[in-house]
Amino acid sequence: MRRLAVLLLVAALAGCGGQRHGSATLWVTRDQGRTVVLTASVPAGETAMQALARKAKIETRYGGRFVQSVNGLSGSASGPRDWFYYVNGIEADRGAAEYRLRPGDVEWWDLRSWDPHHPDVPIVVGAFPEPFLHGYDGKARPTVVRYDDPAYAETARALGRIVRARSVAPSTVPVPKGSNLLHVEGDFAHGFVSRAGVTGSITNSLGMPTPEPGFWRAEARRVAETVRDRFFVMSVTATVGRETSEEDVLSQFSSLALEGKNLGADAVELNLSCPNILPGEGGETFTDAKLSGRVVDAVRKSVGGDYPVFIKTGYLRDYREFVEETWDDRVAYVAMNSVAAVVRDRDGVPLFTDRGGKAGICGSAIRELARRAVGNLAEQRTGGRDYKIVGLGGILGPRDAVSLMKSGADAVESATGALLNPFLALEVRLRLLQTKVRGATHR
Repeated sequence: MRRLAVLLLVAALAGCGGQRHGSATLWVTRDQGRTVVLTASVPAGETAMQALARKAKIETRYGGRFVQSVNGLSGSASGPRDWFYYVNGIEADRGAAEYRLRPGDVEWWDLRSWDPHHPDVPIVVGAFPEPFLHGYDGKARPTVVRYDDPAYAETARALGRIVRARSVAPSTVPVPKGSNLLHVEGDFAHGFVSRAGVTGSITNSLGMPTPEPGFWRAEARRVAETVRDRFFVMSVTATVGRETSEEDVLSQFSSLALEGKNLGADAVELNLSCPNILPGEGGETFTDAKLSGRVVDAVRKSVGGDYPVFIKTGYLRDYREFVEETWDDRVAYVAMNSVAAVVRDRDGVPLFTDRGGKAGICGSAIRELARRAVGNLAEQRTGGRDYKIVGLGGILGPRDAVSLMKSGADAVESATGALLNPFLALEVRLRLLQTKVRGATHR
């Protein structure tokens, strides 16, 4: 019996088999699924090698039993870097020429680096809801879902529907022998719990609190050292008051960006927008295109011409001037931050009066604004300007992510959606592997 918590500890499989007609799915990716090379439907009944050769140009070694190259992407012994394949998220226990696909199987090939001093991970979460649906080699154990706190009952039932669970019940209910167990648990001292009536939007007015520099510097070093196979973006902003000079603002952004680079971040994000601070405190920098451009120029001089810089902006009807003033060939845009608005209770009484009567609105309420923001930013890719866009705002499910990508985003972020649904990232990842959207990433 295995467990899967909200933190995504993965379970195993086993059980009874299926027929050899119908279709299976082929995924080919690079770098642990970061870049999609191809996705396709292939006939069940073929071997994994036959299915791959049907949809891609491959080169093999060792008598055709080992894949060396797929569509010109080759492994390297000196790297070391090789092609690995999984079926329903399980690392295969035999050569691709020996594994025969069953209906519904997901055959996943990934070109990635590997460390000979560390063991392989035999199960990968990127194939979720596999292996719980189809198991491995035609054998799948029944799956049950259990939860500790009644507040997680709704999440547990949603998870149960995804994996076609045999039962969903509190943790006090015994687990049948031989079943996979998905266990939903969480920290309610710090977590947000979705309850009846929540529609996917929240508001807050926290400002931009930050711990002492010694703390976040140590945390940045830890992240840079421990997540080498991920892209680490460090977000920076300036502390601004009504008496703060522009020179000081530029100095803060440029010095913090350089510090992020030196701490090991793969890129820095310049947060030019925050709806949760008072006017004059820097949260509306993005509304001044020329000032925003001077911030980017100062940062560029500090970090160098080749270092990636992300620019986080709020909502604008037209980003033409903003892009004209801030763009260079190593810039990416993050759009958009939450929106400042007057918030009232059900009786019409204004809230957050100590914060000027406004607070940041995020989640489903800003979904359409986010789509417009991404679309307008994409329209500014003219006159030789080409840049990446990270879509943000109103992503509560896979369809929202795909919608932003169809509007022009190359990647997506989510905050509110991830609070409401701890499995959102997996659901989006699965949908993007199944849906080709401008060759977008799916991290």
